[in-house]
Amino acid sequence: MQHYLSALKVGGEFSRRLSIDTEDEIGELAKAFNQMVAALQNL
Repeated sequence: MQHYLSALKVGGEFSRRLSIDTEDEIGELAKAFNQMVAALQNL
């Protein structure tokens, strides 16, 4: 996740998404983060 955030911050890379391998709270957080990045990409 740290590499992903760095790419987003430095290069404005909005096309990448976090992979979701779990259905727990961390998976829900990753899903919400992906939705947020998708919304930012569409601005």
